[in-house]
Amino acid sequence: GVLVSVVMAIVILALNRVIGEETALLVLVLALGAAMSAAFGVLLGTFVKDINTLFAVIKGIGIFLYAPALVYLFPVIPEWVGRIFPTYYMIQPVVEIAQEGGGLAEVAPEVGILIGFIVLLIVGIGIVARRVEQFET
Repeated sequence: GVLVSVVMAIVILALNRVIGEETALLVLVLALGAAMSAAFGVLLGTFVKDINTLFAVIKGIGIFLYAPALVYLFPVIPEWVGRIFPTYYMIQPVVEIAQEGGGLAEVAPEVGILIGFIVLLIVGIGIVARRVEQFET
């Protein structure tokens, strides 16, 4: 899933001609964003028992996934509103690198927070996996 997400993101960015000089950094940020999404999906998958429940949950939390994009669509919304949502830390570095030509120094804080979210999700997956394993035995 991570590989497909990264390849498709690169294709979309290439089609829009926004891949600049920091290609390696952009690919790294895309891979981290895809890893966070995959970890969230794995964690969500442990709690959801069927596809109908999954669709209901995704519809319910969809606003939290897409909220940071609203900051870019409506510039009158203060930027700090987007920072409340974890997906902001996936979107902001990509925008900074692709549209504004930013480098590692500009995106380092957001990338650090993104890595922190990934670590927290992986720890959460480990805790849930142990509990599920104990429950099944």
